[in-house]
Amino acid sequence: MEPIIPISTINDFLFCPRSLYMHLAAGDILPSSYHEAPQVRGNETHAAVDQKRYSHRKDILQGLSIYSEELQVQGKLDTFNVKTGELVERKTKIIKLQEGNYMQLYAQYFCLLEMGYRPKVLSFYSMLDNKKYPVAVPGEIEKNRLKTIIRQMQSYTQEDLLAHHCANCNNNIYSPLSW
Repeated sequence: MEPIIPISTINDFLFCPRSLYMHLAAGDILPSSYHEAPQVRGNETHAAVDQKRYSHRKDILQGLSIYSEELQVQGKLDTFNVKTGELVERKTKIIKLQEGNYMQLYAQYFCLLEMGYRPKVLSFYSMLDNKKYPVAVPGEIEKNRLKTIIRQMQSYTQEDLLAHHCANCNNNIYSPLSW
């Protein structure tokens, strides 16, 4: 059986596998020693959802644990409106959406489908500038790309990590912790 991939790690892996490794390895290190202002704000943003303070409406699911047996991923979603079928991933401030952002949202979408929910509308929400960015519902092409990424993550080895070097290796918040 392949390892289950946390949805929150997909974006980090696509950005830089070494960054993801350092993120996971730094788990016991005090975040203030390497987090910068954007990461602190992002953690505060998610606190409202994680603590279910975002909404008191019963039709708004927030911080719901989700899982897909087919994809072998698990995680938590930000908000899902059961009535409208709207799945929203909240960000502090969106400057540019990367492939990893979309893949994480798609993973949440497929988890919800497998769990019996019916997401119909997907979007990112940028809180500081109050902008919503609609996202097309993923089809087979996006699902197959997501499956490919998950397989890459599941089969990534220590040798792959040691051999990896990209422009982002030295351009991330974990760089000072890296080799």
